[in-house]
Amino acid sequence: MSYQTLMQQLDRIHRHARQGSILTRRRYHDAMRRFLHYVSEIYKLQKIANVNSKHLKSYVEYLKEQGRKPGYIVTELAGIRYYCDQIPGRHNLTSDNAKLGASKRQRVGDRAWNKEELADIVQAAVRKGKTWLADVLIIAAEVGQRIHEVIRLYRSDAERALKTCELTIKGKGGLVRRVPLG
Repeated sequence: MSYQTLMQQLDRIHRHARQGSILTRRRYHDAMRRFLHYVSEIYKLQKIANVNSKHLKSYVEYLKEQGRKPGYIVTELAGIRYYCDQIPGRHNLTSDNAKLGASKRQRVGDRAWNKEELADIVQAAVRKGKTWLADVLIIAAEVGQRIHEVIRLYRSDAERALKTCELTIKGKGGLVRRVPLG
């Protein structure tokens, strides 16, 4: 019975929520529906306004037990927070996913291409007649750049780098790096 009550409250909130795209709201609605089913079964919760961080932490642990990936869990939490933020006066849910035991980034080892992988992809680009791509991949590997950083280089950047022996790169997030050459 408490699940139907929670769903009525969710539908009432959903009718008035207008932030984000329709597809995002639909995805968040599904996430909240799954969460409400969980808390109605485990905690016998009857009001969405009573959701707090202990419920989120418990739900994260449940999702981990189900074998869900970190990206999925973070998206579920975003959906739950979206609907809880729609309730006037509700601001006590933690926004720190790490405190809840969910973080999207879990780096595992070195993700850089090794020499054999680089040689294989360069050969594949040459076979396809894309020598420019082979050049981009080689420059990226030699100088330690991301592929999009190499592509956005101008001739003037390369000429300046040859004179100063230092390549100036504007990369991800507007970060400017100076890479010494040779």
